[in-house]
Amino acid sequence: MNLPHKLEWVRPPQQARSQETLERLLDAADAVLAERGVDGASVAEIARRAESSVGAFYARFHDKEALLGYLFQRFDEQADATAAAALEPARWEGVRLREALEAMLRFMVAVLHEKRGLIGAMMSRMPSTPALGLLGERLLSRVTARVVALIRARGASVRHPDVERAVYTAVWLVFGALELRAVASLHTAPRLGDEETVTSLADMCVRYLGIEDPIGKKTPAPRKRSLSPARRKTRADATSLQPIRNP
Repeated sequence: MNLPHKLEWVRPPQQARSQETLERLLDAADAVLAERGVDGASVAEIARRAESSVGAFYARFHDKEALLGYLFQRFDEQADATAAAALEPARWEGVRLREALEAMLRFMVAVLHEKRGLIGAMMSRMPSTPALGLLGERLLSRVTARVVALIRARGASVRHPDVERAVYTAVWLVFGALELRAVASLHTAPRLGDEETVTSLADMCVRYLGIEDPIGKKTPAPRKRSLSPARRKTRADATSLQPIRNP
């Protein structure tokens, strides 16, 4: 099975060279947050990782909370662009919906683990910052609409009587589970491994929605035939999708 493209974390192009230092600070903050959490992420360490200075940091941000606000907005914009690219129906032509779902879940596990510090900061501030809740709701709604469009573009049937509500619920549960898992991994190893998490969440979505994918039914399962080494490598490459970092 060959996928049209590997899934990537989408980063809009920089609009001016003056943003280079800003982007380095933001990327450094992402990395420090993932390693140390929001309480352990100091301005001095962020500036050092960015190969910048504390003065350059404060020239752009009033304090660490202002930096976090900028990071939250950037994450929302990048997540929305990434979802639009990942859920484009043409990307998954000829691929079973279940396999596409598992590929996307593996990608989400990798991305959210990488950004676990930022996710934890967002979750801790959401009760006191209504704007964060609005960002999250907007992203959920857009992802839901794109998932529904993907299902319909494929001609897949869903037994649940209210498709949009069911998809929204499934997306909400998946996001919540993976975000909580990512944050918890700052302190302890997850009880379920990555692959167990992916297959369990895929099972939940497929069974809850009652998805029947006609693309999958057209290809009968092979009988007692082992894959060649080349075929095994192709399948592994198709399902091991990783986010691409900045060069």
